[in-house]
Amino acid sequence: MIRCSNISLTLGGKRIFDNLNLAVPTSSRMGVVGDNGAGKTTLFRLIAGEISPDRGEVSFPSRWRLGYLPQDLVEVGNAPLMELLKEKTGLAHIERDLNEVRNRLSGLKPHSRERTSLLDRHDRLVVSYEALDGYGFEAMAAKILKGLGFRSGDEKRMSGEFSGGWKMRISLASLLLSRPDVLLLDEPTNHLDTESMEWLEGYLASFQGTLLAISHDRRFLDKLTGVTVEISGGMARPYPGNFSEYVRKRSQELEEAEKLAKKQEKEIARTASFIERFRYKASKAAQVQSRIRALEKIDRVETAEASRRVSMRFPPCPRSGLE
Repeated sequence: MIRCSNISLTLGGKRIFDNLNLAVPTSSRMGVVGDNGAGKTTLFRLIAGEISPDRGEVSFPSRWRLGYLPQDLVEVGNAPLMELLKEKTGLAHIERDLNEVRNRLSGLKPHSRERTSLLDRHDRLVVSYEALDGYGFEAMAAKILKGLGFRSGDEKRMSGEFSGGWKMRISLASLLLSRPDVLLLDEPTNHLDTESMEWLEGYLASFQGTLLAISHDRRFLDKLTGVTVEISGGMARPYPGNFSEYVRKRSQELEEAEKLAKKQEKEIARTASFIERFRYKASKAAQVQSRIRALEKIDRVETAEASRRVSMRFPPCPRSGLE
């Protein structure tokens, strides 16, 4: 489980989170929604460890591998695409270490202490290699690249030859190949065409780990998430259900709040009228003072018009291909 406990954070003089709490159960699938600037991306950066909160903490099992796809383009470097994917996932580093250990082992006596130590290291490296499916890596990489729209032979091209949109696909491919326990996807469909979107949805549907996604693609969230977390006012509020269910529940809440607010306003007006009418009558002084105190203590119902705009006018993302 990922726990965000009592998180407070200010960036650039703006209060982003104020005692935010969020529990993300293992293997859950959450969509994260909210107004622009509410803190959706900032929450992902906190979980990924890119930034630290002013107060509070983010915790999850230390053995977990987190994969974070940011919305903004990250430079991928310039190398043959398949080799780049091996570097990005850490597989190339493991392969180099394995080759080094094997070369050293070949020159050592069978029962030496150094050989025993190297054999232990070799075994640990093999475990890491197998965790990344090292033996089947290139076949899986080819499958993922094809699903994301790359053509046969692209794996041999230099990564620097690809445009920005395709570099985002490279980042996504390396993320999927790293076999993370947690996926944090910030607008993952932005640079995908319809066919690649559908492939990604199918791939993620079978993903066994924990998934958190930010997306303006309502269909994407509806198909892949079972909980929707609204970031608003520095807080996180989970709603059971996908995005469409969240919109329905949020709409009901707002309608109920409107009714309560109107009822409250009528009561306030009635009380204010009583105060004004009998303010100067000595026989009503106690009642007037009682109503004045009651007005001061009223916790006004907020209708959250801003939330209505976010929740109810969430634009559908046209599945129109590359941007």
